[in-house]
Amino acid sequence: MESKLKIKYGGGEGGYWLSNLIFCLENNLPPQNSQNKLNFHQNQERTQNVVIAHILEEPYKFFHGAAIFNIYLNWVRKLLWSEKKQPIKDMPVREQFEQLACHSSYKLQLTNITPDLNFDLILINSRQFGEQLFNLLDNHQITYTKNQSTVDQAVQYFRDTCVDTTMHFDNPDSILWLGWCNGISKHLWNDWPLVDSIQEMQDFVSIKKDFYCDFTKSYMIAVDSKIA
Repeated sequence: MESKLKIKYGGGEGGYWLSNLIFCLENNLPPQNSQNKLNFHQNQERTQNVVIAHILEEPYKFFHGAAIFNIYLNWVRKLLWSEKKQPIKDMPVREQFEQLACHSSYKLQLTNITPDLNFDLILINSRQFGEQLFNLLDNHQITYTKNQSTVDQAVQYFRDTCVDTTMHFDNPDSILWLGWCNGISKHLWNDWPLVDSIQEMQDFVSIKKDFYCDFTKSYMIAVDSKIA
């Protein structure tokens, strides 16, 4: 039987977490914290009534947000940095920056999409996020318990795993920041250098430092977390 509700999401936006949250609402269970304190990929209990995936055929609802910098940091740090078969952190410098430019420029291509379920509300207003989620579930006749306290606690668990934006924003010693700026350059001007040292990328970014900071502020919600 085809699911009544399909939700499409991108890396770093918490698809596994959302599936687990809906499972808890369906079964009137307390929310589950991350088992590895980094992401929710190891949490096994997920909804069987809502399809939540990266690739879906329409029609689907879109789980996304305008906080692209936050999402990029989450995607890279919580998955691509260490969990993949070939983690970015183990790649040569040139390949690291090539990968990061691709990932950040790809995320920036999604800035004009209006979400049905807004990722940003996880970071700034869990009650409004709960209202959006409940409306989606109601509109697709999903059976669940409407418990805002469950959503609030689950949101806090997710926030605890979000990457600390203050550790990376305007930080020339952060490879993730340098890669993000390189991705902005790729996205806006189709210009991203292939470098063999961190210093070369720092020199490239420093030329438009103020622009990169101002540009990023439009796609960032300040999050002070335990995860750098």
